[in-house]
Amino acid sequence: MVSVNPVYQLPSWCPSPELQIEWIRQFIKTTDCGLTDSDVSPDLLNQTLNFVPRTAGEVPLIGAYLPGKGDEDAVEHTFNKMWGAIKAPNDHDGKHRWNELESSPKHIRLLPGTEHRHSPGIRLMALDVNANQKMPVGSCWKNPAIVPDLANIETMMLAALAPEWVSSWNGSAESPYPNMPGYQFNLGPEGWTGSIGLGRWYYSGRRPLGLRTLWAGLTWDGWSSPTVREVGKC
Repeated sequence: MVSVNPVYQLPSWCPSPELQIEWIRQFIKTTDCGLTDSDVSPDLLNQTLNFVPRTAGEVPLIGAYLPGKGDEDAVEHTFNKMWGAIKAPNDHDGKHRWNELESSPKHIRLLPGTEHRHSPGIRLMALDVNANQKMPVGSCWKNPAIVPDLANIETMMLAALAPEWVSSWNGSAESPYPNMPGYQFNLGPEGWTGSIGLGRWYYSGRRPLGLRTLWAGLTWDGWSSPTVREVGKC
C-alpha cells in the first residue's frame, strides 16, 4: 500500500491519500460534478510518497477543482458541490448555511492573487489548517507574502474528506475553526469586505456545522486562516 512519507505521521483525523482518492472517485461517480474518473491521474498516489509537511499544521489534500456547469461558473459550482458533500457532525446537530450567503459571482469571488489554483482538475495539495491563528482575515489580505497561498475552497474540500476533523473543532490552538481567507464576500455598501468560514455555533439547542460570512476585520481567537500550496510547486 502506498502512503505518505513514513517519517511523517498523519493526524488521527486525516484520511490517508488512498482513502481520499477513493472518496473522490465516489464523489465523481455520484454527483455529476463535471470531472470523470480519467481525471484521477495514475501517478497521483505515488506523489504522496515524498510528501513532507513544511509546518506542524500541514496535511496532504487530494483537491478536486471542478469546471463550470450550467449557470454556475467554476468557482460557484465547486463551492456549492463541496458544501453539499460535507457531512454534518451528527444527525441531531445537522449543518446550517447562513441565508444571506449566496454563491453567485455577485456575492463571492476569489481573492485576487489566488486564481492560479483554480484550473479544473485533481491534484495533490498541502493545506496548513492551523495557519494565521488570531489574525483577522483582513490583515491576511494586506500581507502580500501570504496572499497567493490563502486557502478558499480547499478548506471545504478537507472538511468533506475528513469528517473527524470537523468534529474535532473546538476553537483551541490545536483545533481552531477554519476561515476560507482566499474568498471575498460582497457585503453590499461595504464592498468586498466579508470573509467566509466554517464553524460550529449553538443554535436552537443544537451545535450545527455552520457556513457563515462576517466582516473580515473581526478578530476571533479561536479561528485560523489556512494556507495551501500545490505539492511539487514552489
